[in-house]
Amino acid sequence: MSTRIIHLIAQNVKGLKAIDLTPPRHQVEITGANGAGKTSVLDSIMYALGGKDSIPDHPIRTGARRAEIKLETEDFTVLRTFTDPDDRSKGALKITPRQGILNISPQKFLDSILGRLSFDPLGFSRLKAAQQFDELVKLVDIGIDLDRWKTDRQTLFAERTSANREVKKLAAQLDGLDPPTPNLPEQEIDLLKITQRIEIANTQIAEYSKERNRLQNLRDTEARLCKELLELERQIELKRAEIEQIGVEEHALALQVEQLQDPDLLTLEQQLSAATQTNRQIHAASNYRRVETALKTEEQAAADLNTKLEALDAQRAAALVKAVFPIPGLSLGEDCVLYQGLPFEQLSSSEQLRISTAIAMAANPDLRLILIRDGSLLDSKSLEIIHDLATTHDYQVWCERVDESGKIGIVIEAGEVKANNYESVTA
Repeated sequence: MSTRIIHLIAQNVKGLKAIDLTPPRHQVEITGANGAGKTSVLDSIMYALGGKDSIPDHPIRTGARRAEIKLETEDFTVLRTFTDPDDRSKGALKITPRQGILNISPQKFLDSILGRLSFDPLGFSRLKAAQQFDELVKLVDIGIDLDRWKTDRQTLFAERTSANREVKKLAAQLDGLDPPTPNLPEQEIDLLKITQRIEIANTQIAEYSKERNRLQNLRDTEARLCKELLELERQIELKRAEIEQIGVEEHALALQVEQLQDPDLLTLEQQLSAATQTNRQIHAASNYRRVETALKTEEQAAADLNTKLEALDAQRAAALVKAVFPIPGLSLGEDCVLYQGLPFEQLSSSEQLRISTAIAMAANPDLRLILIRDGSLLDSKSLEIIHDLATTHDYQVWCERVDESGKIGIVIEAGEVKANNYESVTA
């Protein structure tokens, strides 16, 4: 299907009185002074092919009662009429195919061949980077669901961030711990057993002390009795017997006491202190190993997630390599459109113009028609770029710009065609 315009008639549309144009095949320049009606020519095309949203509430020229647009393409003819200046129903639409019949409503037929950038190729360059990215994604089949890819990547990135955060936390925690002492036993020393042995030793010492006290008491008694013996000569025999008995007991008890050996309490207390210190070291070593193991686990998790991210990025990169873009060198960045590796916004104005126009063409493969307003803002190089694209891709570009020489393009004056400089040129 081709929607290049081969004939355009418009009457009483906005600033137009009446025009009857047979444009060339590719580059159509609408020129004239400001206020001459140039914009109304492009508006007529937009009203004819666009939907109701593209038509203002009052498309009829002031003072007129009826307006009409007849637009002929190589495949069909569009007739849109407005019969009441106060009627806001946006007029009547009729489409006549050159072959066959139209089996859908006229507006649905037009909607099927129009895209969002149909009438404003430069609109792409005015979009924000993220919007340009979305627009290009609609045009290029890169073989993967980018929304799902982006969601998966964000999920993995968040997981990796969390894992790296845990790695830093555990690494900082491990840095604050003392490494285990070499040759430190794995099992804690039983402090209870040593404590019990100390208690037994204390009991034994108390018992032995009693025995020693008994011995001392006997000796004291002996001394006292000896003194009494001197004083109590009359009782000497009795006391002597008593002394002998005590001597026997003393000898037996002395032999027993000589066999007694006090427990080494100092050594036991030293063992307890050493065991307590060792247990502290064992606890610290156990905590160190736990944190060290957790750190290694999180480091591995972070590394695995990083590998998955790299694989996901590689998948996207491979898909982009296989994708066919409207212009060689065009690609997709993280959230922007790239050309030769540079973000779109960093390109020169001529490169932006060429890319925007090529994307507009790619976005509307069935509508081989592009309208450019404010063409006066474009320099000669930019106009040459648009002309080359139109010729190369067989598109028809209508460009409105101020020129009062009367020697360029189709000249509009006071809402009518003053001159058609293409009449002698074969389309």
